[in-house]
Amino acid sequence: MSGPVRLDFFGDTIESIRVFDPVSQRSLYELEEAVLLPASDILFPGHEAQENWRTYLATTARELKWDPDQAATLFESLDQQIRFPGIEFSLPLLYPPPEVVQTFFDYLPGDVIMVQHDPAGVQAKLELVWERITTNYDEGRAKGLALLPPERLFLDQDALKETLAPEP
Repeated sequence: MSGPVRLDFFGDTIESIRVFDPVSQRSLYELEEAVLLPASDILFPGHEAQENWRTYLATTARELKWDPDQAATLFESLDQQIRFPGIEFSLPLLYPPPEVVQTFFDYLPGDVIMVQHDPAGVQAKLELVWERITTNYDEGRAKGLALLPPERLFLDQDALKETLAPEP
């Protein structure tokens, strides 16, 4: 459920949470709780692209052997355009990706000069981040969650090293 909510305070304490009509400004009903997610850059595809992402999601679910209930839950959330924590990791499902992961580096001019401060520190941080990514993925899959593998979301370490390596 989404829509504008009004928080009524008594001092620093929330007294009520109410969904309201933005036109009339009248409260429609009261809620026990509301989940407020941070602002998001996620834009859901228009109606003309609906069939593309639905087909891609179904194909991906079969290919990755997702739990059917988890895949259905994800499909329903995306179909109803409901934002949820971690939706950013489902973005490639809404906009079927090209064969390779696009990154920040793809938008830089070919003659750009990149400087790395403390390459050893950068490498150590990259290894730590990649370990966290793969651990989170493995834990989520162990719970049966419908998740895309890290390789479909992130540039892997070897490709990043190659991108950052100075040309001879």
